[in-house]
Amino acid sequence: MRPVPALAAADSFATRCGIRFCLDGEEYYFAGANAYDLFTFGSGSGDTETEYMDKARIDAHFAHMRDDGVDVVRLWMFSHED
Repeated sequence: MRPVPALAAADSFATRCGIRFCLDGEEYYFAGANAYDLFTFGSGSGDTETEYMDKARIDAHFAHMRDDGVDVVRLWMFSHED
């Protein structure tokens, strides 16, 4: 297993190599997490951009995941509100 590059080239894209992922033609391993509620941090009232999403809390959550070694996040974008 090769170490994950600190920064992939701007034109890099993960692809499938058989049953594995590859990055720039070499096997690629990552630590991932699901974050289904990431963009619902906030009061849940008022305008979506300024009230519903607490951007500082979202940034802090991403920072915690990065510190834990997570470098891939799957976000679920949906609305269960009226």
